[in-house]
Formats: sequence, structure tokens, C-alpha cells
Amino acid sequence: MEERLAEVWQSVWTMLAAGRDSRRHPFHTPALATIAAQGFPEVRTVILRYVDPESGEIGAQADARSEKIGSILAEPRVEWHFYSPDEKRQVRARGVCHLHQQDDLARAAWQKVAALSRRCYLSTIAPGERTDDWTPGFDAEWANREPTWEESEAGFAHFVVIRTRLHWVDVLDLEFTGHRRSQFERRDNVWHGFYAAP
Repeated sequence: MEERLAEVWQSVWTMLAAGRDSRRHPFHTPALATIAAQGFPEVRTVILRYVDPESGEIGAQADARSEKIGSILAEPRVEWHFYSPDEKRQVRARGVCHLHQQDDLARAAWQKVAALSRRCYLSTIAPGERTDDWTPGFDAEWANREPTWEESEAGFAHFVVIRTRLHWVDVLDLEFTGHRRSQFERRDNVWHGFYAAP
């Protein structure tokens, strides 16, 4: 890969890793787009939980009952969108999702979820289900106290790890002197870089 493209490519993965590790980094909350059953695109903000430049994979976590999981099961091709206002950089990344539920990978990820965050998975109401009230979904007692580790274990039944193996990445750098755009494509398991007009 040409030197400047290689630098852009490396910096993208550095920013992704920073987004995974810091909730203050703008890449921590990307948008994930899927195709709904009706054929329309659906976009939502997720938390970036996994980044592996070696495999070219990124990932998030979700409730198995959510619409996005149903959409991914029906059509695993997705697109991620990241934007950093400080660097004035947009990154779009396409790939194919693999879901992990009730397996060793999901269990390892679940062990890192704090008990307070596990409340979301204890809900008896599926995400997106219509309700009679403005509710967080989980039982009222969890609003006033953190579940114990043992109590939170019931949420594992609804916990899913999303992993996306990327095959195309578009990087747009906004600059006063003129925007610059780079694209990266995986072919035969090797990444190739190109310049493109912005």
C-alpha cells in the first residue's frame, strides 16, 4: 500500500481503538445501519465494544430481542458510520455481521459488562415493544438499586455480541484547502488502498 494511504489506514484503526477504549472519543458512539424487514434502512447509535485490526473486525453488543438483531439475521450486510469533529474525519465501513449468543465468546464479553449495565438485559419487555408508559423496560426495583452479580446473570439469555468483518472502508477528511478521500477494500484477505475524489 502506498505510504500516505498506509498512514491513513493506520490512523483509522488508531481512532477506532481510541473509540473502543474511551467513552469521550467520538468514535465510541458510531451509527450502525441495517436493512429492516420492510426493505428500509434502519440506523441507530451503538457503543463500539470491539476493534481488531488484524482480523479487520469491529463490534458491539445488543439485546437478542431487538429489531437490529432480527434485521442482521435476515441480512447480515451492514454499514457503520463514524465522525470525529476534532479531526473532521468521517469513516464509513461495510462488512458482514456474525452474531454470538450463549457461546464462549458471548460469555467472555458478558463477564466484562458491569452489573448496573446488565439491567438493560433483565427487561421483560423486548426493545421496541410498545408500552402504556414511558419505561426503561426493567422492573422498578432496578431503578433504585444495582442488581447483584447473581441477579444480573439472568440477563445473559438476552445478550448478543455483534462482530462485523469489514471488507470496505471509506475515509473522508474535511479540510479548508480541499477535502481528501481514501478508500480501502479487502480482496483475497488483503487490504488495498485507493484515492478517490471527495
